[in-house]
Amino acid sequence: MKPTGRIRSASAADWTIFLHLAAAEGWRVPAQEIEFFQGPMADGVFVLECDNAWCGFVTAASHGASGWIGNLLVPPERRHAGWGGQLFDHAVAHLQGQGVKTLWLTASESGRPLYLKRGFLTVGGVTRWQRQGGGECGAVRVSDSGSADWADALVWGEPRRRLLDFLGARGSWLSTGTTAALLQHGETLQILGPWVSLSGWRGEAGLILEQACRHVGPGAELLIDILDGSTLADLPREQGFTPVGHNLLMARGPVDPAGLRRLVALASLGSFG
Repeated sequence: MKPTGRIRSASAADWTIFLHLAAAEGWRVPAQEIEFFQGPMADGVFVLECDNAWCGFVTAASHGASGWIGNLLVPPERRHAGWGGQLFDHAVAHLQGQGVKTLWLTASESGRPLYLKRGFLTVGGVTRWQRQGGGECGAVRVSDSGSADWADALVWGEPRRRLLDFLGARGSWLSTGTTAALLQHGETLQILGPWVSLSGWRGEAGLILEQACRHVGPGAELLIDILDGSTLADLPREQGFTPVGHNLLMARGPVDPAGLRRLVALASLGSFG
């Protein structure tokens, strides 16, 4: 008989355990991601207990018709017992219960079989680009985030106001022409995303990236998770970025290829879109 664990909402103590294990895996978990899942999206964080032990962690972010599953982590000594699958299925049920029609996630090659068995398909790839700071740290030109909200909605087919309001309060919008991106601030780690280009024009995108790089001071790094299918996928290399990782982009449910073509970079490091 397959063992069954107990799934519950995560506590502050669970986050401490997760972050310790995530660091051992080499995962990057930005401060704003923790704040997001401890604040407006706290109802989508779950822990699985088995045999009176801590056996897994997962996050589920609902944006309306679309939702993301991320941070699925089972301690090494508890793996290959079905706990990850049970926890993942709970996250799926949670999002479906909130009306989500399309489920998204990023996956390593090793994690891909788990998701294929559950009806997910690979729809692309995501490359992480890294650049150390050291440029001129000047004022960032801020745009009206309303236009960025509109552009983001064209990608996903719905407004993601709760997410963009949260991230926008912790960053600065950069825009020119038909291209907009959010530079998420942080003392040692900054993220550029979401990044949307309606035209795919390299000149506009280059200005956005150059401006973001100038704002990252010494001692900090800038990360961007860029879709491999974007016509701008190789642009970071021209600004001194280095590719430091790659994952698959997977989805289950309706996907708009035209929307994805407008997306340059995700708003997160894979956990909430």
